[in-house]
Amino acid sequence: MQIHPEQRPGEAEQDQRPAQADATSPTVDHVQAATPGQACGHGWGGTSGPSLPRLLRWLRLASGTPEAMEAAGLWAEAQALARPTTWRAKLARQEFLDRFHPYAQASSHLMRLLADCSQVWLLAATIGPALEERSAWYFAQGRGFAGYVLDRAGTALVEQTMRELRRACGPGLTRRYSPGYKEFPLEAQRPLLEALHLKPSLESRGQETPLETTGSEPALEVATPGLAGLRLTGGCMLQPGKSITAVAGVRVP
Repeated sequence: MQIHPEQRPGEAEQDQRPAQADATSPTVDHVQAATPGQACGHGWGGTSGPSLPRLLRWLRLASGTPEAMEAAGLWAEAQALARPTTWRAKLARQEFLDRFHPYAQASSHLMRLLADCSQVWLLAATIGPALEERSAWYFAQGRGFAGYVLDRAGTALVEQTMRELRRACGPGLTRRYSPGYKEFPLEAQRPLLEALHLKPSLESRGQETPLETTGSEPALEVATPGLAGLRLTGGCMLQPGKSITAVAGVRVP
């Protein structure tokens, strides 16, 4: 993408709101913030979420310094640029194991985690591409400090978005477990994003690149277009970069 000094990324961006999940599908939750930093329960300036003092401590910046004052402006900019969007779908444990074979079975840690679970939540969260594009613009302009601070702020915001999504799934959940962690292969992103992007008929949505399927997998009992723009690179890395996917088990009562 060409970026000109007189126009920073995200300034002309339209608020692209993804379609909502079918009201008849109670196992699906697909949310996008209507006002950056306020919807989806994201208390980004409050006591439960990331805040400027926490960001300054994370960056090891003393309050009142020129760097801290610049970071304060960048924190406000990060909140304005972020477009928090979340998605979740719940599967029976055996269906999860079937869909994620052989990736789930490759992780002894994950299998132990899910041993006493009856269901598994698939989780995804992103804050969109605008923040990382702005960060890249700052780096390209030789403003490394601004680019770095904005990037760190984006990490804090997407982590908080995922934490609140997990809490919304209710009690009895295991800790979240992401592809690429421990022995859970990064390639597990493929069946997770397949579930996220594909309709019950397993048709691909819009202009997203279809992910490979066997053609024999049962359709998910969900009706959601997933998170608009969330995709994988050839190396199974998420794009936009400020995105997280994970699974979490629901323990048997």
